[in-house]
Amino acid sequence: LAGLTEADAGSDPFALFRLWFNQAVAAGVHEPNAFALATSTPDGTPSVRLVLLKGLDDRGFTFFTNYDSRKGHE
Repeated sequence: LAGLTEADAGSDPFALFRLWFNQAVAAGVHEPNAFALATSTPDGTPSVRLVLLKGLDDRGFTFFTNYDSRKGHE
């Protein structure tokens, strides 16, 4: 709410994400785990889909998609 400076961001992007995510949950944001994921085809054509965040740990973000779909292949 007060903006973000590089100093405020810290050195751990996962910690910053957790802070933002918890703030969104506390604020009652509808489906705070929904996000847009963009990829591209081998020739560089962009493709975007909405996915749901299912988890976050030291390895990174976990989300589900259909591996057999066109976008899953991208």
